[in-house]
Amino acid sequence: MISTLVKDLLDLLDSEGITYCHWKSNAALDRSADGRNDLDLLIERSDAAKFKRCVFSLGFKHAQAPYGPARIPGIDDFLSFDFELGRFIHAQAHYCLVLGHDTTKNYRLPVERAFLASRTQDKQYGFPIPSPEWELVIFCFRMILKYSWISAALTSRYQLPPNALNELEYLKKRINPENIDQILVDHFSYIDKTLFNYCLQTIEPGSSKIRWGLARYRLRLALDCASLRGPFHTTLLGMWRHLANAIRLRTGIGALKRDPMEGGIVVAIMGDFPETQNLIVELKNWLKQAYHVQIVSTQIPKMESLSSAEDKKKFHHKLLSAFENSLLSRIFRDAILYRRMRNTRRLAGKGVIVLLDGEGISQFASKGKSLPPKTASLGDKPGDRTMGQIQSYYDEKGITPDLVIVHKKNIEISNNIQLKKSGEKQHITQPPATYLEVNADALLHAKKFIWDNL
Repeated sequence: MISTLVKDLLDLLDSEGITYCHWKSNAALDRSADGRNDLDLLIERSDAAKFKRCVFSLGFKHAQAPYGPARIPGIDDFLSFDFELGRFIHAQAHYCLVLGHDTTKNYRLPVERAFLASRTQDKQYGFPIPSPEWELVIFCFRMILKYSWISAALTSRYQLPPNALNELEYLKKRINPENIDQILVDHFSYIDKTLFNYCLQTIEPGSSKIRWGLARYRLRLALDCASLRGPFHTTLLGMWRHLANAIRLRTGIGALKRDPMEGGIVVAIMGDFPETQNLIVELKNWLKQAYHVQIVSTQIPKMESLSSAEDKKKFHHKLLSAFENSLLSRIFRDAILYRRMRNTRRLAGKGVIVLLDGEGISQFASKGKSLPPKTASLGDKPGDRTMGQIQSYYDEKGITPDLVIVHKKNIEISNNIQLKKSGEKQHITQPPATYLEVNADALLHAKKFIWDNL
């Protein structure tokens, strides 16, 4: 089964005459076709601009890693969401063949044109794929350069994983050894046939750590002309990133996620409390598959909710309750809300997608004490927590979110323009954020709304 989105992408690239191929993991093309694996596409460098126009026209979003080894020159990440399959589609465009350990990616092989010239069409899914001989040569280099003494010592895992072994067997059944020899002579004259055969035998099951380390050392010497950094710099960088990865895993942060290239956004969600909480959690579980996501709550617990039934009868609790309803308490809570909203803007400025539980803002703004007296929203009803009041609060504090999602069951929204008065003059302006009313199928509508505005 092939995703409709993937099929449309392949058809569009072919119709535009773009030179490309799916350059690795072709033993599992079925997983790439339905989005379970990344689409690893090698693109002719001169076709990069046309490729970007194609993916953008299909609704893909440009993404990037915030820092670290995932941000590599010559590689672009594009994300889309297939609503039919309920799965993110990750198209990774490679304009250069960059290989190496995941923490460093230190080798660039300038053989892209010859690699692309060998491609043929896969009959089942329609992917252009390289010749098996070219793919085996690059696969062998990739696996040897991925080996790390540090990883082998820390995890005791250095043999190829099952999926890589399947790929090795898949390629070995399809190659012509004479064609491999010709590739080495024509494009890798600095790598002799003996070294390549030694590396190929090393990636077979059962090789020792010493053999793996020796094969990597010899191949790195041969590929010194293709390295991006010196050996000392690469070793230190690899050790530092190993440590950073271990800290992230130990602290529960997890692997690095990508950020929208256009920057992060703040999505405020408000409505009935349990429905809002469920929607926020489901949206986070959806977005965190591909992006860096954080939840920020604007709800500040009241003293009454933190006290037991017996405490509420005591004199000191009555004093605390009186303080909570005072002007000083409101100013204090206003300051807390402002700091939380300010932090959401800072996170979004760093590229994070922030899901804001806006119920606290909704309740606070509805009191109307801090709102400009001459601000109104067309369509407001007396006594309602109207969006006019909430918009005014956001606007007054300079902390307007980018998107607002509201359950219309409990909050009435006026999507009309706001009427603002300034002295004698009147100015008609657009609402400060993009709003969506949801009721039935709230999650699906919210996903489409966020994706369209991401």
